[in-house]
Amino acid sequence: MRSISIAGLLLAASVSAQKGNGTIRAIPVGETGYEGMVYHFFTPKKVKKGRFYPLVFGLHGNGNTSLSHATMMSNVSTDDAPVFVVAPGYQQQAKLDAPVIQGAGFAFEKILAKILDKYPIDRGRVILQG
Repeated sequence: MRSISIAGLLLAASVSAQKGNGTIRAIPVGETGYEGMVYHFFTPKKVKKGRFYPLVFGLHGNGNTSLSHATMMSNVSTDDAPVFVVAPGYQQQAKLDAPVIQGAGFAFEKILAKILDKYPIDRGRVILQG
């Protein structure tokens, strides 16, 4: 099993020539109490059957949208080292110091559980970024 260090991920994110190749989708949390809350999920193109990949769970982004944060963080994914990225939209609006959606932390658990159940994520390489 190949391991990617956090330093390696940060280096990949800082090299402008290494852009993430994949798709970002907006997905509703879809749970009672979290109506209107969405997360953006980046799926890399070069995913191979039978392999497992890291997941970056991006929580930083005060004032940003989850789309802009997922887009920025998708740069850690390369063709040689694919990485999944999730960025939940946890603020009530895209404005600096906007109130957080009440109970958003519980929604993070639900989002993570859904992703781990559906995608080939290496549970030993879930990276919290924030």
